[in-house]
Amino acid sequence: MKSVWLARAALVVLAPLLAFTLLEGLLRLAWVNPYTPSPPVDRYQSRLGDAWWRASAYTGGLYDGGGRIQGVRTRFRSLSGGGPDVATPVIALGGSTTEAVLVPQGQRWPDLLEPPAMNYGVAENSVIDSYRNLSLLLNEIDLRPQRILLMHAVNDLTEILRAPDHFGIDLLPHRPIHNPLEAEATRRIMGVPVRDSWLLSFISFQFYERAGRDLTRAAPPVVLPPNAIFLGEPQIQALADYVKTLLPARKQAIQAIQELAAAHGAELVLLTQPHAMRPDYEPYLVERRMMRTFRSQWMPYEGDAMLFGLVNDHTRQVAADLGLTLVDVDQCFEGLDPTPLFYDGVHYTPKGSAAVAECINNALPPLPNPQTALESDFPEFTSPPQ
Repeated sequence: MKSVWLARAALVVLAPLLAFTLLEGLLRLAWVNPYTPSPPVDRYQSRLGDAWWRASAYTGGLYDGGGRIQGVRTRFRSLSGGGPDVATPVIALGGSTTEAVLVPQGQRWPDLLEPPAMNYGVAENSVIDSYRNLSLLLNEIDLRPQRILLMHAVNDLTEILRAPDHFGIDLLPHRPIHNPLEAEATRRIMGVPVRDSWLLSFISFQFYERAGRDLTRAAPPVVLPPNAIFLGEPQIQALADYVKTLLPARKQAIQAIQELAAAHGAELVLLTQPHAMRPDYEPYLVERRMMRTFRSQWMPYEGDAMLFGLVNDHTRQVAADLGLTLVDVDQCFEGLDPTPLFYDGVHYTPKGSAAVAECINNALPPLPNPQTALESDFPEFTSPPQ
């Protein structure tokens, strides 16, 4: 009788452990853990993530379908093991205006190109980050694109104003991987980090996926204080003169990207970046367009427009100096009503994203014999974790 009792007690104690071990093993075999970055991303700190995650954003009626959209932000798993990116003819590099996470999956401008481009834009990336990412993609991941699209302006400007002494291809420090899942991955459940267990990761991921992660909570509307002080025209002109002193470093980074592209037989195309720093733009929420302060003073949209124009003019000049193809997306937007095209001062709505793609498609000639990889050929890389 005692032996039966002991056997039952052992079963009660061991059954949960065995079930946990079994589920852990099955998930490791069948499920891609979005909390575990690939080794190349860790090693090079390129800020290219590898995860799928669901996000939502309040749209205030700007988008069709209601006040809140659901989108899925992706990084193809080819960063760690091959996939559709390897054979894609076009890749797109840039910051959040390339990543276009506020636009639903499939409607972002790289998705709408002919042929579609693999989207390697990363929020907050400067042109220097894109140089490092391209080096990783071409030299380590072995992508073989025929055409590389590069869109940068706002983040280069922000980086110059934030850390002018560190803006340079060899100076700007590597930053942590930009991945909104990181906070979830490092949480502990019963003392165990979520990232270290596939079962805990699965439970955590499904919990957060149910509602989606609110993108607008991280970047709330700008609310001007009642005593807001704005930069005057002389101060803005002084800023513009200072930005000009850092533009040679920006040209050096673009030239390094050109050399990388040429070494791998790819055409580099520069894109100017449109913006809504215009008097005819009507923000749909409390003034989202004014996003920058300098030394505790607000930048009026006219000042932003001046500095934006300076960087876009530099892109045009660099394209001419280096003999690169230029698509002047900023000029394409000049005759358009900016209000339905921008979520805020720089980020596109679906209509804005479509307008970017239309401008690029109209400007670039077709690629000779593009070998397009279909996502359906690689379901293991193009289906999000369930």
